[in-house]
Order: sequence, then C-alpha cells, then structure tokens
Amino acid sequence: MKLNKQSKRGFTLVELMVSMVVLALLSLTIGSVLIFTWTGWHRASDSVAMQRDASLAMRMIAKEIRASDSDDIEVGNYLKCSNATFSRSGDDLTYKGMNVVDGWLDGFRSTATATNVTVQLSLKSSHDDAIITATFYTRN
Repeated sequence: MKLNKQSKRGFTLVELMVSMVVLALLSLTIGSVLIFTWTGWHRASDSVAMQRDASLAMRMIAKEIRASDSDDIEVGNYLKCSNATFSRSGDDLTYKGMNVVDGWLDGFRSTATATNVTVQLSLKSSHDDAIITATFYTRN
C-alpha cells in the first residue's frame, strides 16, 4: 500500500490566525503612537501660539504705557493710553483696530497707581490656561 505524500505548501489556519493577531496588535500600537504624538504636538502648538500672542500684547502695552504720562492712562476692563486703547472684544484683545491676542483671551484687567500700571491677561485654549500679570512703570 502506497501512501500519498502531501506537499507542505501554504500556511495552516493557525499560522494565519497568529499572523493576523500580531499584525493587528502592531497596527494598533503604531496608530496609538501616531495619535498620541499628534495630540502632543497640537497641545504644544496651541501653548506656543498663546504665549507668543501674550508676549506681543505685553510688549505693545509696555511701549504705550512708557510713552504716556500717568495722568493720561485710564484703567479697568480696558487700558487707555495717550495714543491707543487696548480692549477686549469677545475672546480677542484689540489694539488700534487689530487683534493682538487672537482667540485666546479669557479676561483682561488693568489697575494703576501713581507710578505704575498692572495688567493681567487671562488666556485659555482647548488644552491650556494661563494668567499673565505684568507691572509697567509710567512716565511721570
């Protein structure tokens, strides 16, 4: 009696199932890393943009305050100097008709003494919050 030897070509069902599970786990791992990286980049990008806008606003505010006499400065939920006014418009800080803080502003407040002006910016993004307070000395 002769037995037919079957050739051992192809993969068994178990080998195919194991390789599919390994491939699925690898795909999930790579996808998770990509999503985590993209989320981290997006948060960092928002934070940098928010800090950039706040820094620009504070430089402009400092310039206007230092160029103004203390008698010419009005404070409150806005800041009026001799040549310009900073005010809140929704979630923007406007200065001479342009948005200085664009979409991040959560609050704006200024107070004054005889020699200085304190400005507080509250900023908010979808991932980050910041409160920036600075004191500027006026020209007497």
